[in-house]
Amino acid sequence: YKVQWKSGEALYASDRQQVIDNGSKTSSTIPGLTAGTEYTVRVIATLTDADDGPPSVGVTGTPIARTTSPAPPAPPAPPTSPPPSAPTDATPDYLPSFKGSTVTAQRYRTGTTISFTLPQATGGVGTLTYSLTPDLPSGLSFDAKTRVLSGTPREIMDETEYTLTATDEDGVADPLKFMLSVVVNRLPSFGASTRVAAQRYQQGTAIAPLTLPTATGGDEALTYALTPDLPSGLTFDAKTRVLSGTPREALDATEYTLTATDTDGDVSRLTFTLAVAVDLRPSFGDLTRVAAQRYTIGDSVRVTLPEATGGDGILTYTLTPDLPSGLKFDAKTRVLSGLPSEVMDETEYTLTVTDRDGDGATLTFTISVVADRLPAFGDSTRVAAQRYIIGDNIRVTLPEATGGDGSRTYTLTPALPSGLTFDAKTRVLSGTPSKALTETEYTLSALDADGDKASLTFTLEVQQPTADIDGNGQVNFADFLSFAGKFGTRRGDAGYDARCDFDSDGEIGFSDFLILANNFGTGG
Repeated sequence: YKVQWKSGEALYASDRQQVIDNGSKTSSTIPGLTAGTEYTVRVIATLTDADDGPPSVGVTGTPIARTTSPAPPAPPAPPTSPPPSAPTDATPDYLPSFKGSTVTAQRYRTGTTISFTLPQATGGVGTLTYSLTPDLPSGLSFDAKTRVLSGTPREIMDETEYTLTATDEDGVADPLKFMLSVVVNRLPSFGASTRVAAQRYQQGTAIAPLTLPTATGGDEALTYALTPDLPSGLTFDAKTRVLSGTPREALDATEYTLTATDTDGDVSRLTFTLAVAVDLRPSFGDLTRVAAQRYTIGDSVRVTLPEATGGDGILTYTLTPDLPSGLKFDAKTRVLSGLPSEVMDETEYTLTVTDRDGDGATLTFTISVVADRLPAFGDSTRVAAQRYIIGDNIRVTLPEATGGDGSRTYTLTPALPSGLTFDAKTRVLSGTPSKALTETEYTLSALDADGDKASLTFTLEVQQPTADIDGNGQVNFADFLSFAGKFGTRRGDAGYDARCDFDSDGEIGFSDFLILANNFGTGG
């Protein structure tokens, strides 16, 4: 760095300049200044061969003569600078000073570790050194480099005035005074005779609130804590020291510690054991409800309600309120059974289990009884007779039932002849019969969700085709004309007619013509 100074209207020049080549140095003393003359000082950062940037802003000040040696007569002030007024601060700027710094009274306790940094002085010439007098009490020390007062005081000391002194290279010292005392560290205590009896509680039973002991002594207010965590349902009030609640979980005998802590961190401890015994209460476990029960009048009911576990001794069961007519509950087997005979809206029922010592558990569910809704095919009891010829392409939708409980399923009995199928979802009878079937009665049944059934019947017949195509009882020219119009077609063609496929081979051809010719003029 370059440190340059000037006075009045003079310019900065190399003969009023210092070069500081030590990068760690942070101060400089300018010699040969005249007391009472105002100077302007600036700093320029430099590299090896050139300035590194613009100069700093100039700072002005007026040096004052040292009081330790007579000042030379002041030369006449430059015409542009009026003579400075007399300084009003009692401490010259070049002396080390604690100006503006104060230290509050320091009050420590024996056995308590402290660390306190005393203020730093400003000004002075060169490096400042610090000292603290008088001697500190046992356990405390002062680091003159860092100005840190630290340690753990081991002896009591009345309030004493201490002096912190800052000395510069000229030996000029500036004092800073403060008060320091060490008092007895009062420890909290539960007393040697204080005991807490072992606490044994019952799961699920509210405990009698327990006020734990209070400690005495210590510095200022005491705070309390209880460790480790209490079992679920128990709480500790740190202000009142009251342990209370209803434990919801079992706990083996565990050591708990009650601590009393004063404001400076001193602690007193008191231990005792706490246990929570399992209460053998009956329980339905995680089950809180049973699925809703919905019955139909006349339907047979038999439901075994859930069994509880645990409890003391034999468990007894009750079901409330009263059941609808036709239903009963067996308290020993927990079976709900019977044939409900009256309609009942959805009603909530409670199954209660009780053990020998009166502990109980409950679960709930609903029961409703509805009228039995039967499926029906309406006024239809039969379907028109179904008569087909081998090879016919058949697709018939059978009637749909209405009513009943829940969805309906359909069946068709007995088994259909080869080539015909029944779709139970769409009720469609379809296919191409390939064998003859004498007139047979079939039953279409609709079954609802609770097993109620409705049925209707019809006959089904599959015939071998005959030469009497028009069915008038005579094989004649009209039958020949019908046959001629279908000759040459095959099953699946638009013009195919199974009545003309006398041999049922799927083609109306010459073999069928021979059958027609052989039967011409007869009854077929």
